[in-house]
Amino acid sequence: MKKENYRSPPIGQEISCTFKINDKKLLNNNGGKLKKILEEALLADKFHILGWTEHFFLPQGYSCVALLEESHADFHSYPEHNSLFFNMYSCRGENDVRNTIEYIENKLNYPEILFYSQNKIPVTKKAAKKLKNN
Repeated sequence: MKKENYRSPPIGQEISCTFKINDKKLLNNNGGKLKKILEEALLADKFHILGWTEHFFLPQGYSCVALLEESHADFHSYPEHNSLFFNMYSCRGENDVRNTIEYIENKLNYPEILFYSQNKIPVTKKAAKKLKNN
């Protein structure tokens, strides 16, 4: 299929998750490890990274956002609370993103999950109606 003929599905997938992590160096992205984990997860799940934005907070904390051809993914850390927030939206379909988060969980050595939310997001009126009726 030619790219100019691509048509995204009417329902996308969003996952948000907060992990408990006791590694302050990781949470501050020392050595670039946190960003590398997100990048590897996205590439392993065949997402196309268009660019990155990242910020180191003082005295601690780190955020990065990957702009994807298929939408976005981000990390935001809270070293003072030993937590890492992950959010991702994909317009590839309503059952997407799960492989990305499983890769991240594995690389983080299966941390405790403090919060998890998975949502199907409609991008058309017809899809919103369909989700509402299910």
